[in-house]
Amino acid sequence: MGERWLHHHGLLRRHGACQFYRGRMAVSVSHNVGDSGRGVPDDCGRVRSYEQLTENKMLFDLINMSDKYTFVADDLEIAALTTCLLGSGQYGADQLDGDAKVPIFLLGGSDEWFTAKFGRNLEQSLNALKASPALIDCLESVLIGDRREYDETLPMIAEDKRDEWIAAWHDRHRSSLNDIGGRAKRIAKALAEKERPEPAPQQVFVA
Repeated sequence: MGERWLHHHGLLRRHGACQFYRGRMAVSVSHNVGDSGRGVPDDCGRVRSYEQLTENKMLFDLINMSDKYTFVADDLEIAALTTCLLGSGQYGADQLDGDAKVPIFLLGGSDEWFTAKFGRNLEQSLNALKASPALIDCLESVLIGDRREYDETLPMIAEDKRDEWIAAWHDRHRSSLNDIGGRAKRIAKALAEKERPEPAPQQVFVA
């Protein structure tokens, strides 16, 4: 499965210490299970709660016409770029653990919104951050289904079965032919390899 896969799923252990990484943000595990009363054991025999997996991150609901997806971002600009890369203005995003929002830009206005929020337009923001590990991690975090259940179940799956389990999870929860999760992974791969990401399919037509 390899270090890259473990890194992106918050399971990478460095230097023998029981500290795990999710994106660029270190998450130190503890003995309690957090407010949820649930957790998963790490290979040091301690427990990681869902709250620990998502601390210091922004959790977003991707507003779209297909399936329910969520993603985790370092900040609003990363969330906005992820939303625009996936939907080309056809999608929005609402923060589930706060009040931040990314509008739908069907009638335009993305450059004005980006400039007002971040001091640069959409193209400038993408050029500045397209090689950012934070953006790639955010795209790879796009997930269909119950994120808590996914994050708490994944470490319990045998390592040699995880690829199969992840694919089955995605297929089981997806009802639309518009595979947003698959496209998110392909865009992340393209950005990591410094290639042009694929455009979103046209789903909404404005007269």
